[in-house]
Amino acid sequence: NCFVHLNLESILIRRKKFFLHAACVNTHLGGILFSGPSGIGKSTQAELWKKYRNAVHINGDRPILSKEGENWKAWGSPYAGSSKYHVNANCTVAAVIILRQADDCHLRRLLPQEAFREIWEGMTVHSWDKTFVEEASSLAMELIKCVPVYEYHCTPNEFSVNYLEKCLRKECSI
Repeated sequence: NCFVHLNLESILIRRKKFFLHAACVNTHLGGILFSGPSGIGKSTQAELWKKYRNAVHINGDRPILSKEGENWKAWGSPYAGSSKYHVNANCTVAAVIILRQADDCHLRRLLPQEAFREIWEGMTVHSWDKTFVEEASSLAMELIKCVPVYEYHCTPNEFSVNYLEKCLRKECSI
């Protein structure tokens, strides 16, 4: 992967931007980032939103996040993952959804320390570079202050889309 050799993460962090391991869709509610470990269903949930809500799948693996004024934006990046989605577009982030597989759907807003841990795990951080770690920590803290982070136990079907949409409308007053 040629981007590794460019040290793209260091270039981004100097510009107060970072990658988050997530699938990003732009919906009628705003941008939703589905995050979690590989194989948890990020691309599946993004595809369900595309199918049932006409969402635009902006990035399938590592969107770039940056604060623009009062809002956080997610941008498509060259890192598409297995989904192959990497659109040259952006959206205002409405929520970060940490996925968990389950037999039923349940949404819970994470406490700040839980949200930080989940966001941190999804970031690429050069732990050997103190300045990088400090800037990454600061950006993660700023994100969780501005954007709600939820843990979502869900199923891979239309019910999951309906449930999350209903909850986000209620929780975020969207």
